[in-house]
Amino acid sequence: AWDNPAAEVLEQHRELVRLEWRNASLQLLAHRDSTFVAGLYGQLTRQQAMPDVRQACEGAQRVSGPSFSPSYFWPMSNGLGMELIEMCLPVVRTGAAEGYLVATYALPGLLSEMANKELLRGRGLAFTEVDGTRLALHSGAPGSRRTQVANTLLDLPGHTLMLRLESPRRVAGLFPNVLTALVTAMSIALVTVMVV
Repeated sequence: AWDNPAAEVLEQHRELVRLEWRNASLQLLAHRDSTFVAGLYGQLTRQQAMPDVRQACEGAQRVSGPSFSPSYFWPMSNGLGMELIEMCLPVVRTGAAEGYLVATYALPGLLSEMANKELLRGRGLAFTEVDGTRLALHSGAPGSRRTQVANTLLDLPGHTLMLRLESPRRVAGLFPNVLTALVTAMSIALVTVMVV
């Protein structure tokens, strides 16, 4: 009963890398890994992420709804890694808690699956900590000193992330060049007047 629906959800939502069904004491009853991220648990065992799962599920129990863990870096066997975040949702039947559904999200997957690729062309999109530490990057803005930055706070139940959008500043026509030339000419004229 668990395996086929879990496989369908993972097939439709590539940002999810694992689904778990855990009992009230957080013992694993069933799980399914995404086929799109091979070797995710080859370097470290899933048990290494249990503090984050426990934190998310304790929050979910308090609020009687979904709760998120802080994001954490997960090394993979190919020498790379990715930033993951746990979401825990209490499973309630006839008013009594029977366990938890734990969904593990890949932050790079969230950016690539949820973002409008046409609108992002030439722009950078990233998840960051509130202090500005970059967690996951979908795309980068072309290197330029003239970059506009917009940040928005994502206040998830149990954790807060920052979504950062970078866009090259569009300069319209010759106005900035004319303005620079005018200021330079006025400066030269002023220096000339002061010297003479």
